[in-house]
Formats: sequence, C-alpha cells, structure tokens
Amino acid sequence: MKRLDGPTLREASARPSVPERSLPGLNLDECSFGSCQLGLGDFVHAVSHEPRTRQLIRSATYAGALSSTLGIWQMTTPSYRTGLVLFGVGILCFAAHSAPEQIATRWFAKTPRAARSLRYTLNPEGLISVSEVSHQVYPWHALLGYHQAPEAFLVWVSSQLFLIIPKRAFQAADLPKVIERFERELGAPPRLPRFWSWLLLAVASACLGLWLWNRLAPR
Repeated sequence: MKRLDGPTLREASARPSVPERSLPGLNLDECSFGSCQLGLGDFVHAVSHEPRTRQLIRSATYAGALSSTLGIWQMTTPSYRTGLVLFGVGILCFAAHSAPEQIATRWFAKTPRAARSLRYTLNPEGLISVSEVSHQVYPWHALLGYHQAPEAFLVWVSSQLFLIIPKRAFQAADLPKVIERFERELGAPPRLPRFWSWLLLAVASACLGLWLWNRLAPR
C-alpha cells in the first residue's frame, strides 16, 4: 500500500498543541450589553435625580420658605406691599418643584421615537449607544462623569448634556459589573455650572435688600 504524504495519526498526536490566538477587542467577558425603550418616566426620573436640578429644588425650597414667611409677617405691618411681593416670590420658588417634570416632558417630546429605542455596550474602551437613527461611540476619557440614580445611570457627555441609561436595560446579574465599570472609569458627577444656585442667591439677596430698604427708609 502506498504511503500518503503528510504526518501520520501518531505523529500528529505527538506534536504539542498550539493555543489559538484570540483577537483583541472580542473578549465578550469584558463587555456588558443592554437594551431598552425609553419612556417619559425615564426622562422625569433622570431629570429629577440630576444633581444640579436636585440642588435647584433644595435651594428653591429654602428660599420659598424664607420669602413666604417674611412676606406673611410684612403683610401684618404697614409694609403690606413689600410683604405681598415677598410672598409672591416665595410662591414662585415653591413652583420650581414642577420644573423637572416640565423639562423632562419637553426633552421627551423633542426626542424622536426611533431614538428612544437604544442598545448599550460597555467595553474596556468606552460606551457605545446605538439607536435606529444614530450610532455613538464615547471613549471613557471623553466622558465627564456619571451619577447613579435609583433606577438609572446618568452619564455626562458635556456639561449640558447627559445620557439616560436605565438600569432595567441590563440583566440583574450584570448590574454589579456595570456599576463597577462606571465607578472605575468615570467616578463622581462632573463639576457643573451653578447657574441656578447663583440665580436663587440673587433673588434671595434682592428680597432681603427690598425688606431692609423698606425697614430703614425714612418715612
């Protein structure tokens, strides 16, 4: 019988096995995948728990309580008009509690329906967000920070814009890995401009100045 060219079965089995070289970037164990459909509730929840907005609501509550109290007290004195102005400012401050829902409603209305269905990928290089109308890749070093709300992750791509990533987009078993990656890559929320805080401080200062002028002005 003619011998065929090539190694015999015994020779092939005697050779040491060479492990297959894995391609870089394809290690699925290092990736986390998620997908969800954003609804109005997701926008309201995200805006309500955004740190700058929470600070606004907290400051507005303090300013409203102070202004309303001073206004009611002033309305029991001859400075009735000043008290009425202070009381009106206090009511406006309390009305700020509805601001998150109004902001979220406008944001939701401006977001196309096709852009609300999202797929997320977290890998060692960055965050990938894909919808029917866009495909965005955000390297970790280009993101500013993140905040973990009770039901979502808020990831800032600029000082004025953040991504909403609901926790329900990921399987429960993957959430610890997702949180650990966000903590390691992004850490705390970014230092955001304090526009609303300065605005409320200016309003409070104006109310205080009006009250002092009314008290100290000669009759």
